[in-house]
Amino acid sequence: MNKNIKIQGWKITEQLSSYLEERGSTSKTLKSHNKNWQRLYDYAQKEGLSVDFQSINSVRKLISQYLLSVTLSATDLRSALNSFKILKEFALNGKLKERCQTFDFSGPIGAKMLDLISEKETQHVSQTTIRIYKTNLSRFLDYLNSQDVRHVYELKKEHVIQYINQLDSEYKSMLYQSVYYTKVFLKWLFHNKLMETDITINIPSPKFVQQPQLPSVYSTEEITKVLNTIDRGNPVGKRNYLCLLLAARLALRSSDIRNLKFSNIFWEENIIRLIQVKTGHPVELPLLPEIGNAIIDYLKYGRPESDSPFIILTSIPPYEPLKPLRIYRITMKAFKRAGISILDRKHGPHALRHSLSSRMLESLTTMPVISEVLGHTNSGSTMFYLRIDTTSLKLCALDAPELKNSFYEQFKW
Repeated sequence: MNKNIKIQGWKITEQLSSYLEERGSTSKTLKSHNKNWQRLYDYAQKEGLSVDFQSINSVRKLISQYLLSVTLSATDLRSALNSFKILKEFALNGKLKERCQTFDFSGPIGAKMLDLISEKETQHVSQTTIRIYKTNLSRFLDYLNSQDVRHVYELKKEHVIQYINQLDSEYKSMLYQSVYYTKVFLKWLFHNKLMETDITINIPSPKFVQQPQLPSVYSTEEITKVLNTIDRGNPVGKRNYLCLLLAARLALRSSDIRNLKFSNIFWEENIIRLIQVKTGHPVELPLLPEIGNAIIDYLKYGRPESDSPFIILTSIPPYEPLKPLRIYRITMKAFKRAGISILDRKHGPHALRHSLSSRMLESLTTMPVISEVLGHTNSGSTMFYLRIDTTSLKLCALDAPELKNSFYEQFKW
């Protein structure tokens, strides 16, 4: 890529800055974004790296290389990740999705929506899902208010169909979510006898099939290198080693590592029992000797004195559970120190989780067992990992039949 094209490509940050200013972003926010984009540009220039903003993979690769080359505070890292996320979305779509920050559920229908949301909260639905409910139901409520539909008994199938038709179909995932959560609400009204008929029966649902990226996995040797980079001769090192070990050996998510409590450890049974933060479902895992020793080592020589029920704490007061972002940074720095190639591979705690599932597949562990270890409620979620089991996939390959020469001769013109 020549210099002129490279400079012209980077003008996307100027366009994005103007776009955000028109959307009402504050000068402080714009200054923060521009600072992060400038640092990314300076890094690319210093290293002689080019980026194709028409290719999302090219942008991701540059961002990944930059983040591994710098040491940022938790605040600066959070700021940079937010700026780069916006940059990737703008490079891909030429605009940003509208994000609803506040929700107005006033009125009789809004009150029923809040009742549904409260019910979901009592069912231990994650806060992320709760926010998705609020976003989509508030969008539906805004439309109903614009049509002067104020009460449930006024709500007809035609209103729902008209609402779906006016949705922006450019973002298929957004369209799918909007219809799905609207139908959930309508079914809830019917099952609670707030509507006489189930009007969702004749309302079609849009199809949305998204092929997810392959999970990032690392070999046993690479995981060992990562773990060995941790200096366990100091309190912080003992804590960081325990975090990585829980992710690498038990496939715990960073949210579950953060929330691990003394009450979750059953020493006499050699069992760890906890409720997953993401799913709200219980999971039971073996307390491996390696993990048990790491916990004891941290409690005796690394953990600060605290009455907190959480095991893993910050090293400085106030002693609080580690935030997931901090656990991500610990993992990312360990990969960097290990000198392992992370090209086109993610390198956070989830990569350690994926790697464990990959090794279990390679050892011919059955899907129900893997599902139980990963905390999936059914094997369907675990099927996602089948695509990385290349060893088993090769066994499914069929030999191509040998073709006679007459087959090829028919194509000679």
